[in-house]
Amino acid sequence: MNTDEITGVISHEMAHVKNRDILIGSIAATMAGAIMIIASMARWSAIFGGRSDNNRSGSGAIGLLIMSILAPFAAMLIQMAISRSREYLADSTGASFAGQPSGLAGALKNSVHIPKESQCRPQVKIPPTCL
Repeated sequence: MNTDEITGVISHEMAHVKNRDILIGSIAATMAGAIMIIASMARWSAIFGGRSDNNRSGSGAIGLLIMSILAPFAAMLIQMAISRSREYLADSTGASFAGQPSGLAGALKNSVHIPKESQCRPQVKIPPTCL
């Protein structure tokens, strides 16, 4: 990597610090975890804690069961959307720190096109008896 690319990568990471992305990601993960726990509790209460009223139909339990299955997926989607938006914000803030976006773009291009010579190879020979 050349100097512009290293500057772009470092400014991108410093933008994460400036924008408090770890804090926001931690809050989003905590909220997603809470939603998943509540959904799990709702699912088990719908399965085992049913009502004994004969006048009421079981549609409430079915709706509760469906929502308890869909809620974790919704929480996960929201968490991923927040993560992606924070990356875009770090890209733009990092470009303003560095003064040019070409350094980060060049570093991203280099990370995608890894030559075969630089790929990791095992350094230890595995004896054929272990296979």
